[in-house]
Amino acid sequence: MDGEYGALPRHYGNKARNWGFYGSISAALFSLSLTIWLEVPAPHWVKVLCTALLAVLLGWVLYSRPRQMTTVDHEGIVVHGLRRRRRLTWDGIHDIRAEALPPSLSWGPDTVTYAYRTDGRRVMLLCVNDEELPALGSELAFMRALLVRRRSAGWTPDPRAEPRIARRIARRAAWDRWMNGWRAFVVLFAFVALLLAGFIGQGVLRKGF
Repeated sequence: MDGEYGALPRHYGNKARNWGFYGSISAALFSLSLTIWLEVPAPHWVKVLCTALLAVLLGWVLYSRPRQMTTVDHEGIVVHGLRRRRRLTWDGIHDIRAEALPPSLSWGPDTVTYAYRTDGRRVMLLCVNDEELPALGSELAFMRALLVRRRSAGWTPDPRAEPRIARRIARRAAWDRWMNGWRAFVVLFAFVALLLAGFIGQGVLRKGF
């Protein structure tokens, strides 16, 4: 037994019937598609293309989400993504931390968990979040205690890790501020580009026929 939560390995996966998430993203994509059809003055083929892309996006989410998980075992942590698997040994992990996501991200969890490597880079622990784990604090405490116990006896923290982490956090914060300030302009530019592409494409089709 490893701790009060049970034996290893320990698996963290998506809930099999997370209807709240699937319902929210389906409703959002349907609303966006409806807006395109009713309010966007674009050619019919552009609307069909946008609807098809939204359907592909929904299908990708429904396909990929159940296949994402995190496993904790005696050797370390394994993050199972859609196309790759990443193993982090206990000695290669500097710390494990829960972090709140920006309020602008309305889908998914509010708090996620990262494993910080000794080089300062972080790896998101898929499914270790407050949406999948109501008792996220207890799980995080378990994983951090296990991290301390499973490191080798001679392990010492890299003094360069925390400064690297601080620099990366500062860069991400600056990027978030930039995105928050320019998001409206980016959306407007994408909308105008879509309209121009539609009108140009419509003109080409008319000349061709």
